[in-house]
Amino acid sequence: MRILIVNAEDFGITEGVNRAILEGHQRGIITNASLLANGEAFDAAVKAAAGAVNLGVGVHLNLTDRLPTCYPGRVPSLLSSENVFPGNPGTVAKRVLKGETKLEEVECEWRAQIAKIVSAGIRVSHLDSHKHIHLLPPLFNVAIELAREYQIACVRNTIEPLAAGLRLVPAGAPPRAPAPSRWDLPHRMRLATWPAPAVPGLAQPPGPGRGATASTDP
Repeated sequence: MRILIVNAEDFGITEGVNRAILEGHQRGIITNASLLANGEAFDAAVKAAAGAVNLGVGVHLNLTDRLPTCYPGRVPSLLSSENVFPGNPGTVAKRVLKGETKLEEVECEWRAQIAKIVSAGIRVSHLDSHKHIHLLPPLFNVAIELAREYQIACVRNTIEPLAAGLRLVPAGAPPRAPAPSRWDLPHRMRLATWPAPAVPGLAQPPGPGRGATASTDP
């Protein structure tokens, strides 16, 4: 039997997004959601997930928007001068690729995000990331090791070009369709034998319900 995962990103970013995800799940469309540990509606999302027992909930690892989960002094290479994430995934990517981002700080921050969600009572179904930032090779290895550590079954591997996920696309380009993905098994992953066995999926932040308070795209 073939399985298709339909995943909604940005769970917990706003109340409007939470409502849209729950409505999509109740209508039998959305099977999974990716939860932001530092979203402004995190607590409401956790409460909603408790009442949606068939909704798989993963961790939407974040290095691009809002406040860090760690104490800012522990992750200075990840932050702007205002002690928040840079807000631009292209900036994050450039820092990573230039070696300015300390991977031990990425591990600290992502471990704190996963731990916050686990401690809230969520059984984590998968890892993915805001703006697909975990697909950058140095960060991907961090995500895989954390998935192994926390015994998380799947890590999302987006098939669309990385530049699209990081918004490194020409101005005026047409809107993206939901991103096709592979949901890979981290305990089988080896970069030399990529890709690993996987389940197909689609992922997209819900459109209606993002509301005026949502300041960013997926």
